[in-house]
Amino acid sequence: MGKKKKWESLLEEFLFMKKAEGRAETTINDYDFHVNLFFNRFPIALKNEKELKISVYEHLAAVSDKSATTFNIRREYLHSFCNWMVKEEVIKQNPVTGIPKKKNEGKIRNVDPETLKKLISLPNLKTFSGLRDYALFLTTLDTGVRPKEAFSILPEDVNLGSLEITIRAKTAKTSVARTLPISPSTARAINRLIDVRLEEWTKEVPVFCTYLGTEMNRKAWAHRMNQYSKKLDFKIRPYDLRHTFFAHQ
Repeated sequence: MGKKKKWESLLEEFLFMKKAEGRAETTINDYDFHVNLFFNRFPIALKNEKELKISVYEHLAAVSDKSATTFNIRREYLHSFCNWMVKEEVIKQNPVTGIPKKKNEGKIRNVDPETLKKLISLPNLKTFSGLRDYALFLTTLDTGVRPKEAFSILPEDVNLGSLEITIRAKTAKTSVARTLPISPSTARAINRLIDVRLEEWTKEVPVFCTYLGTEMNRKAWAHRMNQYSKKLDFKIRPYDLRHTFFAHQ
């Protein structure tokens, strides 16, 4: 194995620090992905501060025409890593600081009951993916759980008897565990989903996984939601369901 590059060693130390802070595993993975993405595109970015600044500008310019969410996520992770490098005296200034976040013009909508009813009727319950989508719809509307948190729920986190789901500290965005109540109909849907899991799947395979037994991700879920939106002729995004939950509290 070749000698690690400077940025790889720095990233490794940075991720150890984030783990020590108790950050969720999904957050750690996101830091790893975005910092790797940057340095794989600009491997000599740490040559000097001017090179780093130019690289950062080019990296963010590449998504300047994308959604505010895409731009801000890329900016956020890079900004955090550069802040850490400033504290560690690797660099003198954070080149991301001068680049403002993009204003999100998109409006998260509260989905009306009639549209929700149509949405919930769309999944094909004869397939694993359809049953998963149906159960995930109900779970999100019951609890307001974040998509990334939902994708990490394991069978042992579900208590059908007490009608509760536990979001472990390890996977919670806030790094604080919490228990979410669910309705009997949602519990039945989750129970059906668990019942059709393949025997070879271990207990580490999440409840809301792909039909292959791999972990779902936000991109795949957004794609599924987009497919349902086309059938409804009404745009619904994953976070619209979470927003709808809070709108009715």
